Amino acid sequence: MPRTKTIMLLLTLFLCFGDVFGGGPSVLISEVYYNPDGSEYDLEYVELYNFGNTTVNMSGWWLNTTSSEFDARIPKGTVLTPNSHFLIADKGFNIAKPVSWQEANYEEELTLSNTAGGVALVSPSSVVDTVGWGNECPQGYFETTPVEIGEEGLSLTRKVVNSRYLDTNNNLNDFTYNEPSPTHNANVYNNAKTIEIELKIKQNPPQILGVYMDDELAEKPGTQVFPFPGQVKQKEIRVVVEHSTVNFTNVSITHRNTTSKLSASTNHSIYYGMIEIPYYTPPGLDTVVVNVCSTFGCSATAFEFEVEAVLGFEVDTTKLTIAANSGGSLELLGDLDMSTSSKPTIANTGNTQLRFEVSTEGFKLNNTLIPPGFVSVALSSEPPQEYFELSEPYVTTAKLPVLGFTGLWLRFNIPEHATPGNYSGRISLKAIP
Repeated sequence: MPRTKTIMLLLTLFLCFGDVFGGGPSVLISEVYYNPDGSEYDLEYVELYNFGNTTVNMSGWWLNTTSSEFDARIPKGTVLTPNSHFLIADKGFNIAKPVSWQEANYEEELTLSNTAGGVALVSPSSVVDTVGWGNECPQGYFETTPVEIGEEGLSLTRKVVNSRYLDTNNNLNDFTYNEPSPTHNANVYNNAKTIEIELKIKQNPPQILGVYMDDELAEKPGTQVFPFPGQVKQKEIRVVVEHSTVNFTNVSITHRNTTSKLSASTNHSIYYGMIEIPYYTPPGLDTVVVNVCSTFGCSATAFEFEVEAVLGFEVDTTKLTIAANSGGSLELLGDLDMSTSSKPTIANTGNTQLRFEVSTEGFKLNNTLIPPGFVSVALSSEPPQEYFELSEPYVTTAKLPVLGFTGLWLRFNIPEHATPGNYSGRISLKAIP
């Protein structure tokens, strides 16, 4: 899926200018599990839902709870597609959760209140949504009226009416409590002699009944995994063996030349382990080899899963301030160093080679517009020989390899009669395969 990032450029003629933000996003808090049954260890979560028709970029958003102003910060580059959920859970959730629950998109230590409390989803420009519970919930953490405090082990869930989430801006009306739902001798005679046969039946080697990994693309056969752009994904493997009184001497998995032992359930019928999937793992089939040994022998099987293609990239800056004279020109240099934010750098953080579409809508000062054609761009690892005007979107021909870096070079030719002042504009980058 293409991913889009935007660099805010402030073209200043002798002065500076602030951020510009658009309209409100179409994201709701759809479920809050604030008081898990029994121990609270690792199971709290907040579920979000995009009810709109467009993808929402949640970079820089955070959860503000009554326990912590910045209880969870949504990672840079996070986008939520229409009619999709995003699950934010406590650290260690994906390991501690029941097998039937889906994995979290993002984990961070949460401190949701078991008594009166609330959570607000906040963007850099506004409070997107709030949900509160308990009569003592502080102002700013609920809409109109908070929900009553629920029983331990129940999840605060937004109601569904006509296949859509209910949103009347009144928590008491919009929410209820439900069970948590983060979406196988014979004797031979003849008439002359009898032959006695002693048959010794040996214990069979342990039998592997199944190997399982949570699937991340249900509409496709088999098991699919999406790497996390720029990160190493931890993925749980579950091995089911035939239950017996036999002591297993070894239960292990081997993945990409790394072997690790698995931990057993109470009755030693299910074994658990983790594999690592770096973001740059190539798309295609991958294999985990399972080995189970006892004193009677060993069994082995290969489990195949598919690594899906992920488009991901990072830019080392999201905002720049530059200055130039009317009728002059300015060149903004790029480089290959992600630590020099004044010289834009693009890094491929997915597992697929990328091209880029670069565009701008021009730069504005009140009702005055400098059209897009005054900006030219080049993506290059060294000073470019040629720039390309952005009078229309420019699509690169060369592909940025996996783990690759390139500089973003920009040239501004200021019109001779440009009115001095604070102009604002954006350079948008969209990754395409």
